[in-house]
Amino acid sequence: MNLPPPPSQGNTNDPIWRQWFNLLFSQTKLLSSLAKVRAYRTATFTFPASVITALPVDTVAYDAQKWVGTATGAVTPKQAGYYLVTVQLGIASTATGQFLTALLLKNGALDSIGGQCQTTAAGNFYVTGSFLTYCNGSTDYLQAGGYCVPSLATSTDIRTANYIELIGPFGT
Repeated sequence: MNLPPPPSQGNTNDPIWRQWFNLLFSQTKLLSSLAKVRAYRTATFTFPASVITALPVDTVAYDAQKWVGTATGAVTPKQAGYYLVTVQLGIASTATGQFLTALLLKNGALDSIGGQCQTTAAGNFYVTGSFLTYCNGSTDYLQAGGYCVPSLATSTDIRTANYIELIGPFGT
């Protein structure tokens, strides 16, 4: 898309100003029409050592479409298309050299690998991954996942720090 330079003044009779206004308005309408979901884990959860594991979410921050299953920790988008998904995990490290990876699981299997960290001391550490993935709008489901060495518990210093969120769909 070729955009004109931004207008220097708010002259509503200027065709360039109107073009910018219409573009901004169309993008605002687009964003308001997208599904937005965020679910997180407030209770402590322990990831087993060296096993890809789904994070069972227990709280829904927003989900107007009712796509989150808190019993499964899965988000099942009911519209086909591409989704921007963010996963964040926080762990309570007990020593130096412990390892955590944020993952996106699709239909119970590894879809994408996100951020990774190796601890430098005991304390709370966080990793985040952002992913673009396609969902078919009926049977595909998404989960936040983690991989730890050794077994590690989620951090509870920020109760909403372990989450999955998505926005979409974008195209098909």
